[in-house]
Amino acid sequence: MVSDLHDEHCCSDLDDVGQDAEALSGSDAGVLAVFRAFRRVMNLYRQNAFRAFSDLGMHPGQAACLFALRGRDGVSQRELAARMHVSPPTVTGMLQKMEHAGLIERQPDPLDQRLMRIRLTPEGAAAAERLTGLFAKQAEAMFAGLSEHELAQMRRALERVADNLERVIDGRPRAARDGVDGQE
Repeated sequence: MVSDLHDEHCCSDLDDVGQDAEALSGSDAGVLAVFRAFRRVMNLYRQNAFRAFSDLGMHPGQAACLFALRGRDGVSQRELAARMHVSPPTVTGMLQKMEHAGLIERQPDPLDQRLMRIRLTPEGAAAAERLTGLFAKQAEAMFAGLSEHELAQMRRALERVADNLERVIDGRPRAARDGVDGQE
């Protein structure tokens, strides 16, 4: 299966990154162990998601598109691309396939004929609901056996990791980002 090959390739690439990080960083073993565990969880999640999408006859990008469109009737292709963090040409190709499959419809904007407005068809809305159910089952299976306390700790830790990554992306020092210096 193509998605299995893709997943194996992704896992292999990430394994190489983990080995390089271990060789180059000099970080303590605890950080690297957490990195490996997080990477393993994400790879397993991705494999499970790819399988679920495949069972529905869908590519992961199409699933993301369905979720981005759900409850947002009539967004433009440019707005959709921005929401999905992909280029407009990427969205165009995806939408063509989804339109052919009967999941979406594109209509010219009544005020600006250059713009195409995207709407989920009833079939697309039903597919989004099926995906929501699949994700709920996957989340339930992923977190089975964890207490509310453990889930709360995990959420707080992951939010801090996400904040750290945002600081790296933004290039802002921690104090400015956290509002310690009064800028936020």
